[in-house]
Amino acid sequence: MGESRGLSRRLILRGAVVAGIAGARHATLTAPRAQAMTGPAPAFPQPATTAARPPGSPPPHVVEQTLDVRLTDLDVPGYGPVTTRTYNGTIPGPTLRVRGGDTLRLTQVNGLPPNPPHTGGHNTPHRANSFNLHTHGMHVSPSGDADNVLREFPPRSAEDAAAGTPEPRYVTTVHIPVGHPAGTYWYHPHLHGSTAPRPSRSPGEWPE
Repeated sequence: MGESRGLSRRLILRGAVVAGIAGARHATLTAPRAQAMTGPAPAFPQPATTAARPPGSPPPHVVEQTLDVRLTDLDVPGYGPVTTRTYNGTIPGPTLRVRGGDTLRLTQVNGLPPNPPHTGGHNTPHRANSFNLHTHGMHVSPSGDADNVLREFPPRSAEDAAAGTPEPRYVTTVHIPVGHPAGTYWYHPHLHGSTAPRPSRSPGEWPE
């Protein structure tokens, strides 16, 4: 009962990489779909969760999280092995608990391979390994370095990767208004051109 009251007063942000890490809503299969399982199904992995600001404590409070984005080999319960883009190597990504009046500051590391060349049109899937961040459903600023879907977080170029240049880091800062409605909200990439690709033949590549 006490937990229910607490939930009604906080916002929960859950990172679901299947919503589009690096704008990709697909996984590259490394094995056939898992056969029908015998016995109890394995539990679905639970995400890491940040601690919420204690009830009654005053803002401002900054919730900071690093989201490391890269290709990861995973065994998805009920499906089998996949290679897919992840937040911090897991599906789903971290759950971030915040309250109205807090600030959410996310540092995103693009550890994906360089973008492959693109020769198609604007509405053909492209920039496979670029992404950005959108807090789905929240009433927050869509401009600047906040919930701005017009930003792009590209990976290193092939030349930078060959030279050993550090992987780029991008910061998103979201100020949550005091009195923001409680709820479960989702953060995910929302970059035009890289949110609905067809299945890839190899990691980081899309067929034309």
